[in-house]
Amino acid sequence: MIDASGIIYAGQISKYNEEGPKPTALGTRLRVSDAGGCERQRWYKGMGFDESETPDLQTLLAFHVGNSIHDFVQEAFVRQAVMGGVSVDLEVPVDCRPLGADLSGSADLVVTYSDGHKVVVEFKSASAYGSKLAREAPKREHVAQAGLYARGLGATAIHIVYVAKESSFRDKVRAGDVYEHYFELKDPVFDGRMETVFDITEFELIRFKRVEDALNRNVIPRPVVYDEELKIVDSPGPFGRPSKKTHWECRYCLYNSLCYGNGPDEVTI
Repeated sequence: MIDASGIIYAGQISKYNEEGPKPTALGTRLRVSDAGGCERQRWYKGMGFDESETPDLQTLLAFHVGNSIHDFVQEAFVRQAVMGGVSVDLEVPVDCRPLGADLSGSADLVVTYSDGHKVVVEFKSASAYGSKLAREAPKREHVAQAGLYARGLGATAIHIVYVAKESSFRDKVRAGDVYEHYFELKDPVFDGRMETVFDITEFELIRFKRVEDALNRNVIPRPVVYDEELKIVDSPGPFGRPSKKTHWECRYCLYNSLCYGNGPDEVTI
C-alpha cells in the first residue's frame, strides 16, 4: 500500500527546507511581517537561529494553500488595475529604518491613483474561524503590518483583504468568501477604542525597538506576548510543551525547544 500522507509530508518538508528562511526585504535584522508576534521569537529570527521545531503536514499544506490564494488575488488586482486607471505594484520593498528600527518588509500590493494618493493593500488567507472574526474587524497585527508599510512608503491608507480558504457551516463561512477593511492612517480601527492605525504602528515600533536593543546588547529577551486587552502574558509557556491552556502563539512557535532551554527571563549570552 502506498503511504500517500507520508509522501506528501516528505515532499512538503523537502520543499520547506530547500527554500529556507526568507531574507528580509532590505537586509535588516527585523521584518515587518513579525508585527504582533512574540518579542523573543523576533530576536531568534534577527540572530539567524535555525528553527528548533519542524512544521507538521497540516501547517505546511495550509501555508501552501495560502500562498496560492495570495498569488491569485494579486494577479486579479493587476488585471483590474488596467481598467481602473490606477497603477499597481506588487511585492514592494519597504524600508522602515527611517522610523527608528532596523526593520523592512515587502508590501503585497501598492495602488497609486492619478493624484498620487497611495494605498497599501495586504492579502490574508484565513481559516473558517479566522474568517468569522475578520467579518467584524481585522487582526491587530495585520493592521500594524500594513500600517508600517504605509508609513514606510508615504501612503495614507491601508486596505486589508481576507479570503476564506475553508468552509464552516457553524461559522457561516464558505471557502472563497472575502472580507475587507479600509482605513486612513488617522482612522480609529476597533469599536470602543480611539486607537488609530498610526497609534497601532507606534506601539509595534516600540516593541521592535525593544528587540533591536536586545540584539545590540547580546541578551535573549523575555518572551513578551500580549493578550486581546494588550496586557502582557506572564510566562506564556510552558516552553516547548504545546498546551491548549497556554498562549496560542507558544503552541505554534517553531522555536519552542530553544525558548524552553532559556526559560522565561532575560538571558545574557
